[in-house]
Amino acid sequence: MRARIANHHPVIVAALLLVLTGMLVSGCGPTGGPATSADGPPAAGLEGAPWQAVAIAAADGELKVPAGADVTMLLKDGRVTGRGGVNGYFGDYKATSDSLVFTGIGSTEMAGPPELMAIESAFFAALGQTKGYKLEGESLALLDDAGEVLVTMVPAKVVTLEGTDWIATGINNGKGGVQSPAADTTVTALFKGGTMAGNASVNQYSAPYELDGEKLTIGMATSTMMAGSDEAMAQEKAFISALSKVATWRINGDVLDLVASDGATQVTFVPAEKLLGTMGQGSGAGSPDTPTSSPTP
Repeated sequence: MRARIANHHPVIVAALLLVLTGMLVSGCGPTGGPATSADGPPAAGLEGAPWQAVAIAAADGELKVPAGADVTMLLKDGRVTGRGGVNGYFGDYKATSDSLVFTGIGSTEMAGPPELMAIESAFFAALGQTKGYKLEGESLALLDDAGEVLVTMVPAKVVTLEGTDWIATGINNGKGGVQSPAADTTVTALFKGGTMAGNASVNQYSAPYELDGEKLTIGMATSTMMAGSDEAMAQEKAFISALSKVATWRINGDVLDLVASDGATQVTFVPAEKLLGTMGQGSGAGSPDTPTSSPTP
């Protein structure tokens, strides 16, 4: 028996060829949807340098971030870190040429002034709604899914570990917590030329340090031998003990954290100019040639 060869009408064959050609050009299979091109990499300048928020959209209007408020963001290698105004935060992000999405945002849970807490709440809410971004000049806008601006940011001032007068805002108490310094005490630090020096609460101190990238080792501190209140002396002892446990350092925005090898924060600092509006002698941070007389255990 001979096989029969269908004698299709030329018009039908031509129509089928046109349909198949259209599928190939559009990148679709017979059952597939329209093909989409892959998104490009994030825009240059988005990642790797800190941003400072200057305005945040809120339900009752735009919130202006006051000067000195630490509302920052650093995008690097898929991780976002920064400060919300009071608390540090962290999480993941995914960015393309025109999209930006944050996931897994978490933060510390410290309380602060009502104004800053309101700003922080609005900022964290904005991060959760962010779907895109726009870079224009030196300004970064975080956008929602409708393209509306949620947060306006500008490049943050870069603060360095060495050469900055620091004032402590938190000290590890040795019991698993970080406490604010006692009233009427000031704990300061200046890293310069391999020597860390400042005020430990009552006494002036100095200690050698070694810096290797993000690794930081602080040696035995020496100090003056003045007496103070029981509370101040206990705080000073906790501070010196915390320094001996430091293994790494990090700066988020303008907040410096000294961290132990197990990840526990030992001391948190901010630049003296942020609190006092001045640098140098006004900070009381001391200098590497601060007189010392006795090793501090």
